[in-house]
Amino acid sequence: MYKMCDRTRAFALGGVNIAVRQKLKGNTNQEVEYRAVNMNLIKYVKGDLFCAPAGAILAHSCNCRGSWGGGVAAVFRRKFPGAYKTYENHCAKHAPTQLLGTCLMIPTDISDPGTGDYIIACLFTSDLGGGGADAPDQILRHTKSALGDLKEQLQELDNPSQPVYMPKINAGIFRVPWEDTEAVLKESDHNYVVYEL
Repeated sequence: MYKMCDRTRAFALGGVNIAVRQKLKGNTNQEVEYRAVNMNLIKYVKGDLFCAPAGAILAHSCNCRGSWGGGVAAVFRRKFPGAYKTYENHCAKHAPTQLLGTCLMIPTDISDPGTGDYIIACLFTSDLGGGGADAPDQILRHTKSALGDLKEQLQELDNPSQPVYMPKINAGIFRVPWEDTEAVLKESDHNYVVYEL
């Protein structure tokens, strides 16, 4: 049983899908949709990823070349330059073949302009971005592996079952249809909060 909000509960038994829509109290700009699938929960929020609760894990798909140059990655770079420097240095120290399918967890720096005490989870899902991005099937394979690595690292935290907050990863610059990445999330045995515009 999952507690959906103060008034709503949903069950996912035997792979039954249940969807509930709710307007967030006091915030008319964010609509939430909960989908329970195979005992996992994907919660969809229309709104700003960077309004996630303090302490949240913010995940996004990354290239292996040390560039947060476009899409949501550029927003991460602007809001969290300290985390960007850590990511950039990590990429400089490792070959792309060592990074693909892994996850780098970076605590945000208090001096960064972004608000919130977050952990940024960099999911290395493609060698390059933009027109040089890997083929969708490769990106999906790397996504599955990176989510597995993320899940292992979550075991070291106080609350390893806490949800992971993310945009529709891979769907922007990497050009992977969201439904394909969503299927990988559903198989990963974890809870996610996915932000949409």
